[in-house]
Amino acid sequence: MRSTANLLLEREPELARLDAARAAARAGSGGVVLVQGPAGIGKSRLLAEAAQRAGREPTLLLTARGGELERDFAFGVARQLFEPVLLALGAAERAEMLQGAAALAAPVVGFGDDRARSPGGDRLFAVMHGLYWLCVNLGATRPLQICVDDVHWADDQSVQWLAYLARRLAGVPAIVLLAARVDESTPASAALTAIAAEPVAHVMEPRPLSADATARLVAEVTGVAPVAEVAAAIHERSAGNPFVLRELAASLAQSGVEVDRPEDAERVAGLLPGTVARNVLARVARLPEPAVALVQAVAVLGNDVQLVDAARLAELPDRVAADAMDDLVATGILVGGTPLRFAHPLMREAIYQDLPTGRRLYEHRRAAEILQARIAPERIAAHLLQCEPTGDPASLAVLRRCGARAIERGAPATAVRYLLRALDEQPGHDVRGQVLRELGVAEARVGRAEAVGHLEEALDLATTPGEVGATTSELALAFGALGRLPDAVDALERGVDALAGRDRELELRLEGELGAIGQLTVAATPRVSERLHRVAPALTGETAGERLVLGSYAYLRSMELAPADELSELAERALSDGLLLHDQTADSAVFYMLMYVFFRAERHELTDRWLAAALEESRSRGSLLGTSVALAVRGHLRFLRGQLADAEADAQTSMDGQVEAGWASVLPLSVAVVADCLLERGEAAAAIRLFDETGLGGALPELQMFRWAQAARGRARVAGGMAEDGIGDLLGCQLEQMGARSSIALLWRTDAALALTAQGDAAEGLRLAREQLELARAAGARTLGVALRTLGLLSEADEARRLLVEAVEVLDGSSARLEHARALVELGSHVRRAGQRGDARDYLDAGYELARRCGSRILVGRAADELAASGARMRRAALTGRDSLTPSERRVAEMAAGGMSNPEIAQALFVTRKTIEMHLGRAYRKLEVSGREHLHDALSVQEREPAETR
Repeated sequence: MRSTANLLLEREPELARLDAARAAARAGSGGVVLVQGPAGIGKSRLLAEAAQRAGREPTLLLTARGGELERDFAFGVARQLFEPVLLALGAAERAEMLQGAAALAAPVVGFGDDRARSPGGDRLFAVMHGLYWLCVNLGATRPLQICVDDVHWADDQSVQWLAYLARRLAGVPAIVLLAARVDESTPASAALTAIAAEPVAHVMEPRPLSADATARLVAEVTGVAPVAEVAAAIHERSAGNPFVLRELAASLAQSGVEVDRPEDAERVAGLLPGTVARNVLARVARLPEPAVALVQAVAVLGNDVQLVDAARLAELPDRVAADAMDDLVATGILVGGTPLRFAHPLMREAIYQDLPTGRRLYEHRRAAEILQARIAPERIAAHLLQCEPTGDPASLAVLRRCGARAIERGAPATAVRYLLRALDEQPGHDVRGQVLRELGVAEARVGRAEAVGHLEEALDLATTPGEVGATTSELALAFGALGRLPDAVDALERGVDALAGRDRELELRLEGELGAIGQLTVAATPRVSERLHRVAPALTGETAGERLVLGSYAYLRSMELAPADELSELAERALSDGLLLHDQTADSAVFYMLMYVFFRAERHELTDRWLAAALEESRSRGSLLGTSVALAVRGHLRFLRGQLADAEADAQTSMDGQVEAGWASVLPLSVAVVADCLLERGEAAAAIRLFDETGLGGALPELQMFRWAQAARGRARVAGGMAEDGIGDLLGCQLEQMGARSSIALLWRTDAALALTAQGDAAEGLRLAREQLELARAAGARTLGVALRTLGLLSEADEARRLLVEAVEVLDGSSARLEHARALVELGSHVRRAGQRGDARDYLDAGYELARRCGSRILVGRAADELAASGARMRRAALTGRDSLTPSERRVAEMAAGGMSNPEIAQALFVTRKTIEMHLGRAYRKLEVSGREHLHDALSVQEREPAETR
C-alpha cells in the first residue's frame, strides 16, 4: 500500500481561501477560517497544509488539538498554543510578551501561579483578556497563524476565548484556523456557532471527492488504476470521504480485490459501513503483540502521548516500545515522531471502543497512577474521571487540586465535575466537609441550586471557627447568586451567632457582610439596622472585620440622613487609608457603599480619588466586574454632580462591559445613568428603548439597585408620552418599609409630583412635593434644592418665588450644578411671567450657561426659549470642541491626554487597539488638533458662547 499522506485532491478553492486569509493577516487584517464537516472529510489535512505554507513565510505558527479526554482541562488548548512558543524565547523576550494585560494569562500558559493572583473578580474574563493581549504582543513581532484541530473536543474555556478573540481581530495581524467535526456525535457548541457568525469569519465545508478524484486516490493507494465500475462502486460506498475512501482502498488491496477487474465491483458494493473500523482493527491485529499493546495504551492515554508513558502502560521495555512505535508508523496508524499521535481520530476511536469496558476502566486507573509523578494534574484527572473510584487519597488530592485550579482560572463548571468525582472517592469525615465546601463554591459560581445543600452539609461538618466562617460566607454568596437574599441574611445571622465568643474577627467579618447584604433587602433592613447600631459605634477599623462593619454602618447612617461630619469620619475609619480596598478588592459592595457616603457628605475629592484607586486595582487583575462596578458608581455620582458627558461615558462603558461578559451586577444603575443622560439630550424614545434592549423593561425585583432603574424608566416614560406607565414606575419606588429614608435619594416624589400635576391630579402632586420637602430638610443640598424647586413649581405667586429663590440659594456653590441650573431657569421663568424681564434675564442667562457646561441640551433649549421670551436676541451655538465628542471619544481622549498609550487605554477599557485609534482619530478631527500632545489643552478649553446679544 502506498502512502497518500501528502496527496490533496480537489481542495484548490479551500487552499486559495486559506492563502488569502494569511495574506490579509500579514497586512494587519485578522480573520477566522472555520473548516467544518464530517469525520474524514479532510479538515485536518487542510490545516496541516496551511501550517506547512505558513512555515515558508515570516509567520509565527501556534498549533493545538482538542482531545476527548482533555475537555475538562481548563484552557488546555490555549496552553498548547502558547507554552511552546514562550518556552522557546529567552527570559527577557518572554517577559516582554507577558507584559501589561498579557500577564493575566501567564498562569494558564505555564508561566505563573494562579494562587498568586489577587482574589475576587471574574477570572474567566481576566484570563481571556490576558490571552488576547498575549496574541497582540506576539503579533507585534510577526503575523500569527493559530491552528486548532478537532476544536469540537477543545475545553469550553479555550473555545470561549477563541470566540472572544474572533470579536477583536480587526487590526490584529493574526489568522485563526479551526477544524471542527460536524455530525450527530459532536453537536456544535454555542461558542463555535458564535465564531462562525462573526463578520471576520469564513466557514469552509470541504465537499466530498468526485468520482475522478476517487479513481486517482485509489490508484495512489493500490498502485493500480481502477476500472470505471470499481471506481464508481468505491465512490458510492465511501460517499467521497477521503479518509473512508483510503481505508476502503487499503482493505480491498489487502483482501485480494482486483481494482482493475470490472467483475470485482460487486465485492466493493457488498462492503458495510463498519468497514473502516474493522479495517483499522484488522491492521492492528496483524501487528506484533508489542505494537498491539502500545497502540491500545496510546488510545487510552489520548492526545500527544509520550512514548515513555505509553510503554509503561503497555508494560513494554523502552527498546521494544520504540520498535513497536516504528511498526505503527509504518502501518499508517500513528504519525511519525513524538509525541505519539494517531493518523486520524477515527483510528483512535476504533481501537479505544474495541477495548472491553472493564479493561478501559482498569487502564484509565493505571494511566492516572503512571502520570502522577510528572504530568499536569488535569491530564491525570482526565483518566480519573473515566474510571471507578477506589477511595485512593492520592486520587482525591489530584481531583481537589484540579477543582481549585479550575476555579482560579474561571472554569467553575469544570471544577464541579472534578469535585463531584472527588466525593465519589468517599473522603473521610474530616475531609468531606472541605470537599463539600469547595464543590458548593464551584456550583454557586454556575448558578446550580445544589450549591446550597452541599454548603449546608459542609457547615454541619465544620468544627473550627475558620471553617464555620468561610462556609457561612460562601453559603450567603450562594443564596445571593440564586436571588435568595433573605435566606442569605438568615444564614449570616446564624453564622454570627455560631461564632459568638469563639472568634471575634470572623464574627465581625460576617457581621459586616450581613450589614451590607441586609441593606439590599426590604424585610431585613430593620433588624440589620439594630445589629449595626449595637456593634459598630465602638469599632476603630483596626481589623478587616471591623472595617467591613464600619463600612456597612456608615452607609446605614447616610440613609438615616446623619450629619455630614459624622458620615465622613465613619467612612474614613472604614477605609483606613486603603486597607479596606486591599482586603476586599474593587469588587466589594461595601467599598461602593462608602462612595455614596462620601458623596452624601459632599467629600467629592475623596470620592474621585478612591474610585480612581478602585479602577486601577480592578484593571490590574483584569476584573471586568470591578471595573464595571467602579465606572457605574462613578458615572452615577458624576451625573448627580452635573457632569453629564463624563457620567454617560462611564456608565456606557460599564454597560457595554456587562453586556460583553454576560452578567448584570450593576446593569440597572449604569442603564439608569445612560437613560437619564439621553433624557437631558431630549431623546426620550431612545431612553425608553434602552430599558427594553437591556431586559429592564418589565417587572423588576424588589431590590434597592433596581429602584434606580425604575425611577429613571419612570422619568423616561413620562417624558416620552407614556405618563400613566411612568407615574406607576415612580410610585413603585417607595421603599419606606426598609426602616431608613433611603428612597429620599431617588427623589421619586418630586418626579411623580410634577407628572401627576401635569395629568390633572394637582392635589396629590402638591401633597407629594410637600412630603418630599419635609423629608429633605435633613438631607444634603442637592436633595433639598430639588425639593424646593419642585414645590415652587406647584405653588402660587409669592410662595412660588420664595421657594425658587431658596432653591437657588441652597444649590449655589454645591456640587449639583445641573440642579442649580434647573433652579435658575425655573426662577428666571417665574420672574419673567411676573413682568420683571430684566431680572429674569440675569437668572436665565446664568442658568443657560450652567446648563451648557453640564451638557443638558434640553435645559439649554428651555433657557434659550425663556431668554427669547424675555426680549434677549439669541444666537444658538452649534456643538463644537469637547462638547461635540461622543462619550466614548471623550473617555479615550481624556485618557490619552493623561499620558496613557493606545495599548494601555485599550487594556484598561477591555477593547481593541483599533477601537482606540478610531476614537482618537475622530476626537482629533472634532477638537481640530493634530495629535495627542495637544489634547490636554483642547479638552481644558471652556469657550463661552454668548447666550444673548443686546
